[in-house]
Amino acid sequence: MVSLKKAQLRIQEMSFMLVAVALFFVLIGLFGLSFLNSNLQKNAQSIQEAEVLASVINLAESPEFSCVNQRSGCVDMYKVIGLMNNENYENYWEFSSLSILRESGFNKSKENLIDCFGEEDCDRFVVFDKNIKNEEKISSFISLCHIEYENYYPYEKCELGKLIVGREM
Repeated sequence: MVSLKKAQLRIQEMSFMLVAVALFFVLIGLFGLSFLNSNLQKNAQSIQEAEVLASVINLAESPEFSCVNQRSGCVDMYKVIGLMNNENYENYWEFSSLSILRESGFNKSKENLIDCFGEEDCDRFVVFDKNIKNEEKISSFISLCHIEYENYYPYEKCELGKLIVGREM
């Protein structure tokens, strides 16, 4: 009888030990999966940032923005004004906002910027803004060009600008 009780006690101890070891390995597996998941999320975010940066760089080359003479990084101001008045382009790009900052607005705070509506004395062209609070802004420098006339002769006048794109976080 005593040996039977000892055998039952050893079986119980062994079963508790097996359960404890199994729980230990399950906890290690959960920790490993959470670590892999966090690395996966970081990698996905960095890939998404790289895609948005590449699209910002290529955006100036698109037919909707590019100058007539097809120079690299050249944006036609008149095309931008046309896009500002066209609501169809709000959902054309996968951005939460799209604007162009003229050189005159580089040293101004956001509150002091004068939005452009076709006039000359302004700082920022806002093509569209979906007013998303949690967005990251990515920008690239461009040449912002338009046609001016001097002594009845047209010439292309260019200035430095910044193409700013917002993406939802």
